[in-house]
Amino acid sequence: MRALALKIFAADRFDSIDKYVQVIEEIAEETQEIVESFNILEKRITCYVILEALLITNCREEKIKQFIRLFENDFQFDLKKLTYPEILDSIQPNGLIYRNKDSV
Repeated sequence: MRALALKIFAADRFDSIDKYVQVIEEIAEETQEIVESFNILEKRITCYVILEALLITNCREEKIKQFIRLFENDFQFDLKKLTYPEILDSIQPNGLIYRNKDSV
């Protein structure tokens, strides 16, 4: 998954937005093929690492939504009701510890 995230960062360096979008689509396809066999922790890690890279590179919202759809039935909460930072906070392995850190 880190290799895919690095691929996103490398694609962000391209001068062509079309090349960047093409790489994002390839990553979504690769992820879709392998994520079905993952356990819940592997899915959380995958979603976290790729989503974080997409957000850092200011990926188009429709591409982020396309990626998130791969995981919409995998977690105990509705991804559609959360902002992207809330999703990141919720899916990282220690996310639930940090979500309410101000109230602890």
